[in-house]
Amino acid sequence: MKTSKKYIVTALIVLAVVLGIARFYDSGKHLIQPAPKLQDWILATQHAGFNPRDTAWTTIFKDKMYIGNGWANGGILTRDLWSSADGVKWELVLNDTPYEPYAKLLVFKDKLWAIRTEIWSSENGQDWTKEAIAPFGDFGEVIVHNNTLLRIGHDGVWKSCNGIFWELLSDNPPFRDRAFGSIISFQGKLWLMGGREIAPNNPSEKNYPDWTTYNDVWVSQDGVAWERIIEHAPWEPRIWFKTIIHKDKIWLLGGFSNKKCTNYNDVWETEDGIHWQQINFGTIWSPRHEFGICDFNNKLWVIAGATQPVVNEVWFLED
Repeated sequence: MKTSKKYIVTALIVLAVVLGIARFYDSGKHLIQPAPKLQDWILATQHAGFNPRDTAWTTIFKDKMYIGNGWANGGILTRDLWSSADGVKWELVLNDTPYEPYAKLLVFKDKLWAIRTEIWSSENGQDWTKEAIAPFGDFGEVIVHNNTLLRIGHDGVWKSCNGIFWELLSDNPPFRDRAFGSIISFQGKLWLMGGREIAPNNPSEKNYPDWTTYNDVWVSQDGVAWERIIEHAPWEPRIWFKTIIHKDKIWLLGGFSNKKCTNYNDVWETEDGIHWQQINFGTIWSPRHEFGICDFNNKLWVIAGATQPVVNEVWFLED
């Protein structure tokens, strides 16, 4: 009897080993690799030195990340400028910024610029000069493209070689009064993605019923002639999201659904604006809109934003 039990135990062990090995092979006897471990976003700090906020612009200047202005809970405007070399320790650069709320913060010709309806510049973040009154209005995107500044909005496409004098390139962009999307310079082209226009959708969208939001992609060489290369990308229509060039691709992150009245925390990448791949992660920041983003020190950073309420946490993803 003991011998019989021994044989049974041995047979069960052999069977378990065989089944364990077989799990990694398909019917064609090809090795099946286990699913790779998903990469995690890492929380650098839950409470940065600056107060919680959204609609704060971020940029990289003189080997530091900068975040400026923003709106705190209750719609309270915060006018300040902070910098960090590591995403954890943030230092106050300026306590009362002279430029406007919602001014786009960016770097051009080795200076910091803040551009909205006024144009300001600074060589150190502390001392600012009002360079000009802008010839354009609100709700436009300002980017650096081919060593020039471009401002693209419902009132036209404007170009400047020095940030002071602006030339109107086109007063009739094909995407009408598009706003709250994202425009980025990539592979020598301009890419416009998503956003909204003021016109009711059918059926009406939940949050702002007089808005229609999009998930299309437009491309241009010069900001004048535009082509819509895809009408419906695989990511949901959205506003207040971010795009950035990371690992030689366009990455699209987060945002807000006007249709569903909810935030997103999905991440997508593309090389051509047509074919998109969603990237999944093990740990990721909570859904949010109007956050800051930087590609800095071989890491991708997500900074603050509106998670309802707004937060001042900082996350990063290792390359």
